[in-house]
Amino acid sequence: MKRFIIFAVAVLCAFAVMAAEEQEKQVTESQVPPAVLKAFTESYPDAVVKEYAEEKEDANTFYEISCEFEGRHIDVLYHMDGSVAEIEETISQDALPAAVKAAITKKFKNATVDVAEKKLEDGKTFYEVKLTTGDDKYEVLYTETGKLVEKEEMEEGEE
Repeated sequence: MKRFIIFAVAVLCAFAVMAAEEQEKQVTESQVPPAVLKAFTESYPDAVVKEYAEEKEDANTFYEISCEFEGRHIDVLYHMDGSVAEIEETISQDALPAAVKAAITKKFKNATVDVAEKKLEDGKTFYEVKLTTGDDKYEVLYTETGKLVEKEEMEEGEE
């Protein structure tokens, strides 16, 4: 019994550490490193900032700035030194590459695209799409060529 309790505590600690490693919290502009703010304002002059956030993942700290820029919603994730880690930009369904549209049509019959985003990560472009087929909702990630990278069924009420 003692071994079981020790094992259970160890498992719970491991889960707590994993949860702690992937955290996001809202911060104020003054809490964002100057290098991040400089990089953002140079790339997105006159953007309307909606939110600043600090994210911790795998012992790394990132800063995300969500904004409206030239009529588009954009989320930019920065390393502390101001270099870009990831950019997500909301796009229209029409802006999806033909290969991605074809792949969605083939895999998800009669799907309705709810939200489409262009995602730049590690020098690669992906398309993240939230879609509905009947009563089911999915979040899928495709390459520019229409290759499915990830598919996740969304829970009721999840956006």
